[in-house]
Amino acid sequence: MAHVLVIDDHALIRELLELELASAGHVVTAVPDGPSGLAVALHHPPDLVVLDFRLRGIDGLAVLRAFRALNPALPVFFYTVLGDFPDRTDFAEADACFVKSGDLTLLSKAIASVCSLQASHLADAVAGGEPASVAPIRSGDLGPEEPTA
Repeated sequence: MAHVLVIDDHALIRELLELELASAGHVVTAVPDGPSGLAVALHHPPDLVVLDFRLRGIDGLAVLRAFRALNPALPVFFYTVLGDFPDRTDFAEADACFVKSGDLTLLSKAIASVCSLQASHLADAVAGGEPASVAPIRSGDLGPEEPTA
C-alpha cells in the first residue's frame, strides 16, 4: 500500500498507529520527533505523514511547514489531543486533522482514501503517457464522509 511516516512523541501512540497501519498493509516508519521524521523523509520519502501537533522541541506546525518546503504535494494529517482544531487557523495547513483516540477508523479510512487517490492519479498519468507524478491531494478530495481540515 503506502509508506506512512508517523511522528509522535508518545511511544504508545506510535506503537498503536504502527500496529494498526501495518495490519492494513502499509509500510510504517514511526519516529518520536520532527527532526527524525524529516531525516527519514529525506532518505525514504513517505506517501503520507501522520503528525502530532504538540511535539517536544519543534512543534508539529513547524514540522508540517518543513515538509511542505520539501514536497508541497505530500499529504500531512495532524493527529492530536487538541479538539479545537476546527477553530484554529494553524490547523488549516494540514490536509486533515484527527483527535487522538483508541478508535482509528476515521484516520484509517482517510489514509486508504489518499492511497486510492494517489494510485488513481498515477494510473491516469501512466495511461496518458505523461510522467508519473502524483497531483497534490487535499482533504476535500476525501469526500463528504471523511474528516477534513
